[in-house]
Amino acid sequence: NQIPHGFPVIDMGPQLKVVEKTRTATMLCAASGNPDPEISWYKDMLPVDINSSNGRIKQLRSDGVTLVVWLVTACFSYLS
Repeated sequence: NQIPHGFPVIDMGPQLKVVEKTRTATMLCAASGNPDPEISWYKDMLPVDINSSNGRIKQLRSDGVTLVVWLVTACFSYLS
């Protein structure tokens, strides 16, 4: 199963994590392709709105994309 050249590929696979209330959650994602894929984050099947998070959620860019959530409000697990 060869993926055609330029098709998007997820380079960093998901990992199960558990984060305690009031701690910081860091979620990583890396994808490649041509053009560069756009990475979007979702919670409960809805897009994460970074602009309405009162600064608690930041999207950082490096080799992949990192989403950081400060002061988590509930104990939860996630795939990153």
